[in-house]
Amino acid sequence: MMVKCVDCGREVNCNDAKYVEDYGYVCKHCFEAGWFVCADCGEAYNKDIAVQIPDGRLLCDDCAHKIGRKCVVCREFFYFKKDGVGIQQHEIIYPGGIYSVYICDECAKQIESFWCRQCRRKYRYHEKKFMTFEVLQNMVELRLCPDCYRRRNESKH
Repeated sequence: MMVKCVDCGREVNCNDAKYVEDYGYVCKHCFEAGWFVCADCGEAYNKDIAVQIPDGRLLCDDCAHKIGRKCVVCREFFYFKKDGVGIQQHEIIYPGGIYSVYICDECAKQIESFWCRQCRRKYRYHEKKFMTFEVLQNMVELRLCPDCYRRRNESKH
């Protein structure tokens, strides 16, 4: 039986395609290029949503969220805290409310407090108000307090 690949539109033998539930048939070439099978639940997903965990396996979001989260600062996946190591939930002040985010232990140490590279003041992030999670990541990478970060961005425009 011949089927049409929903990704590339080619007609292929159904034995040379994989059926993706709620999507359709995907040829082997397109599947290898853009899809993966979750190592936990066995379902097929687009590679754009794959979460690679420390042991190298690829998981879907649902399965990955059962065992850990990605750090909003470094974007690496960490298992939930076991034996004092891992990732934990933190609350940050954000326009419109307080949000819970996951930050790994290493990034939490780095952002808890530091000396701003520009103004040389010590800054404590628990006193923070972030515009976006990307701002948090950029501020940590640049080692700038919110005031210096804002001035830096305003001078760019």
